[in-house]
Amino acid sequence: ICLLLASSLFGILFLRAFYLQLVRGPEYKQLSANVRARIIPKLAPRGRIYDRQGRIVAESKIIYDLYILPYQLKEPAAIFSFFKKININTTLAENIFWGKKYLPYQPVLIKKNISLKEISLLEENRELLPGLMIGSRIVRFYPYGNLLSHVIGYVGEINAKELENLKNYGYKIGDIIGMAGIERYYDQYLKGINGGQPLEVDPLGNPVRRLTDMEPIPGANIYLTIDLEFQKYAEQVFGKNKGAVVIVDPRDGEILVMFSKPDYNPNYFT
Repeated sequence: ICLLLASSLFGILFLRAFYLQLVRGPEYKQLSANVRARIIPKLAPRGRIYDRQGRIVAESKIIYDLYILPYQLKEPAAIFSFFKKININTTLAENIFWGKKYLPYQPVLIKKNISLKEISLLEENRELLPGLMIGSRIVRFYPYGNLLSHVIGYVGEINAKELENLKNYGYKIGDIIGMAGIERYYDQYLKGINGGQPLEVDPLGNPVRRLTDMEPIPGANIYLTIDLEFQKYAEQVFGKNKGAVVIVDPRDGEILVMFSKPDYNPNYFT
């Protein structure tokens, strides 16, 4: 009886091992690869927009954000105290940290768009600040503000409705897309192709090894027929009045001025 029972148990184990390794093996192999690999996205810079004379009217610039990595903090109170000494407000971050309102290994945001002076101070004291992380991101910048707002438009994070319409064209949650004007109409030309930094991690999510980066491909540049100086003159003529004007070159139909008021500053949306 004991021999029969042992044989049955070994038979069950053999069948289970056969099922897991040969039948479900490819599936588990894929799951294992997903666990080992994490990709930190690297957003592609949007293409620049120029006026007819080659003056930049929309571009992408890099800004820096300050984070802490909670699992690396040894003396969190001392680090928060240091941030306050250099006039960085940590109230929100402390509420998240002390209240344990974060996921394991999730960076906690301290401050967005830190200055170069703040970066220098932090880097000078990096050895005293374990868990410090300075992350970079790309934002859209319109150097002339309101002047071309109705022509250029603005950008924003893709919403659920837009994602449903554009997911088959490679768009994903979190993508920045054109919401109006030239930014929207030529979004597929301007947006480029995002890259990523693959990391190999351990079962707890700690980075183990950095793999070969996939560099992003910047978006294409666009040249408008609008003349920036003519556009500025139209703004001066309008003053505080409301209305719109379009000036077209009769020889070839090129639009030299397209001005409308009331207007808005597209930088607010970024």
